[in-house]
Order: sequence, then C-alpha cells, then structure tokens
Amino acid sequence: MGMGSGGGGGGLFGGGRKGGGPAAAKWEEVLKGKGGFPLRVISRDAKGKESFKMEATKIEPGSLPDSLSLPPAGYEKFSMPDFGGLNPFKRGG
Repeated sequence: MGMGSGGGGGGLFGGGRKGGGPAAAKWEEVLKGKGGFPLRVISRDAKGKESFKMEATKIEPGSLPDSLSLPPAGYEKFSMPDFGGLNPFKRGG
C-alpha cells in the first residue's frame, strides 16, 4: 500500500506504476529526486473527505546505528522452491 493512496495518488515516490496502478500523488512528484520527505500528508477521497493522514510529531537530528538495518538474531532466509520452473501462484502455471 502506498502512502496516501486513497484519492491522493499512488505510493511513496512511485511515479508511473507498472500494471496500471495509480499515479504518484502531487506531493510525491514535488519531492521526487530532491532528497526530502513530507512532514504532513493528507489525502482525500473523491468527495473531499480525509481518507489518510500522516504527520511527523518529533524530529531529532543525528544518525542511526547500522545495526538497525540488519536482520534480527536467528533470522533465516526463506527461498521458494523452483517447482521445476512452474509458478504455483500463477494461474495456468
């Protein structure tokens, strides 16, 4: 699910979507490629009713430890079996 997808466009900095999905919201297009992030996003449905809201409530300068990007202890990678080249999740395949 993209941020602001309800009436406000697609997902975060998505641009054109593959498979005919929704286009990027106006705020996404404004920030795309500029290294920024919105502090408040409000999307509205076709009738103008608020359908999604995201707002930063606290900002602290600083860097985060690399350990936050690592998988947790005990994590095991799962790989789907090949099934002889067949995709069991695709219809007709």
